[in-house]
Amino acid sequence: MTNRHGDCDGGATRRAVLRAFGGAGVAAGASDAAGAQETTRGISVEGTPIILGGEVKHWLGLAPSRIHGEENPALRLRAGRTYTLVWINVDGKEHELIVEDSNGNELVATESASTPGATRHVTFTARREMNQYYCEYHPKSMRGNVRLGGEF
Repeated sequence: MTNRHGDCDGGATRRAVLRAFGGAGVAAGASDAAGAQETTRGISVEGTPIILGGEVKHWLGLAPSRIHGEENPALRLRAGRTYTLVWINVDGKEHELIVEDSNGNELVATESASTPGATRHVTFTARREMNQYYCEYHPKSMRGNVRLGGEF
């Protein structure tokens, strides 16, 4: 089931969001948080957090460490595991993250945001049919694969 969430902290900067998630801990690959739940800066984190930066040219991997710095990183997920995907608007352009199946059907989506520093998040359970994620407004440049069976 798709869970949509609004703006978590509209004035948050990229650095503030990373600090809210434990900064270096998340960026260093603190993906052992699977199953854990906490509330930080209004974001309820359930499962393994994935953090991306949104800019027209690509989604930028911020955390966990295996995707840090990658453009449109492949999201390696385990079916049945819960994840919280957070993205931060880096460039002030409108973005919305959608996960689709191989037939182009929307499975998970966030709300859109166009304010620099705005964050959006969605908590979902990984399913085998998940195939790609993309930005509704920039689907050619901001698109990555979802791979089931492994994990960050």
